[in-house]
Amino acid sequence: MRFVNADTPCVAFSVFLTRETDHKYGVDHIGDYFYVKTDLNALNERVVRVAQDKTRSKKYWQEVIAHRDDTLVQGFELFNDFLLVNERTNGLEKLRLRDYQGKLLQEIEFSDAAYAN
Repeated sequence: MRFVNADTPCVAFSVFLTRETDHKYGVDHIGDYFYVKTDLNALNERVVRVAQDKTRSKKYWQEVIAHRDDTLVQGFELFNDFLLVNERTNGLEKLRLRDYQGKLLQEIEFSDAAYAN
């Protein structure tokens, strides 16, 4: 994955992280951080963050949502005051609002036993 600062779109793109065999990840950005959904050491994925000037090395990654054996992190969306995480537990999708340190703020409840979001 490569990125460029939108304020300087004519400069060369930067490599986010050097490609590795068997490592899948996706990235989004807000404020001074990139948020990364990664399968590195996490069969069901996890979310980490890294300062925008430290992207080339995983040693700067900070855990936001740790890997859990019983829950798959399917994706996330970034908002000004929280992130919305789409997770799957026991076959059902769950939407959870978390702060940017990963603390659970609210789980969005659904009234039916089975549902699709």
